[in-house]
Formats: sequence, C-alpha cells, structure tokens
Amino acid sequence: MIENGVKNEKPCLTISQQAPNLEKNMIITFTSRNHPYSYYTTNGGKLWTFKVFSLTQTCAYTYCSSDSSSNAGNNFVMGFVTLNGDSVITTRLSAAGNVSLTKINTIQASPLYVPVFGIYTGENGKSSVSAFAGNGGVNAYFDGEHMITVIKKI
Repeated sequence: MIENGVKNEKPCLTISQQAPNLEKNMIITFTSRNHPYSYYTTNGGKLWTFKVFSLTQTCAYTYCSSDSSSNAGNNFVMGFVTLNGDSVITTRLSAAGNVSLTKINTIQASPLYVPVFGIYTGENGKSSVSAFAGNGGVNAYFDGEHMITVIKKI
C-alpha cells in the first residue's frame, strides 16, 4: 500500500528458511498512519501481496518471525502492541494465509517498546512465543504455548 505522501514506517522482515532450491516465503510488517500492515511473497520476492493486519487497532511497532519448516504451513507469526497498551495482538499463519488476530495479554503492556514473537515446531505441532514490556517499560512478560518456564530473580 504505497500512497503518495504517506509514510510506511518501522518495517520488520522475516524469511522462511526452507530448502535452497525452493523460492522463499517472506513477510514484511510495518506501520502506516499507526495501523499495522504487511506484504508477503511466496515466490522469492517476484510478486508481493498487500495484507491488512487491522484497521481498527493502532500501534507504534509490528514484529514478525518465521520457522524453518515452511512445508508444514502456519510457519509465520506476526504481532503488535496497541497504542494504548491494552492489547498485545498476535497471529500465526502461512505466508498467504488469513489473518486471525488474538489478544494474548492480561496486563497492561507498553506501546513504547517493540514486542517480539517467535515460532517453532515442537511435540504439539506449531507453537508461538512472545515477550513484551509492561506498562511504562517496567517488567518484561513472556507468553509461550506448550512451554514450561520459570523465571527467577537473581
């Protein structure tokens, strides 16, 4: 979505690392007018397709990540924190898949810091993880599907 005079800002790019002879699946997420958007390609960048993340949610940053087993599908994870910090939003999909947004936080998040998301294939299939800063940048929070984590203060 290139509009004359409108800034597309703060891009994040991920490339699914499949076999060398296959054309790469890639996703770029970015903000425009404080809304989250993305472009994806399934043919190594020869053709890019625009995708709307959300026109109802606003954010300062987006983030995307991928795993290496793209032939299994749902190998990308994308997300953002809303500008008011109320919601950490994520979705897991294939490059050309539909966007189905899910709120993952129960506490206020900081919209001033980039949230991070990861995806991996485990015993239960595809799973995703996320980390984000708390309100005002105080504390860091982690959410992981099918992961047992214990974080202790040192």
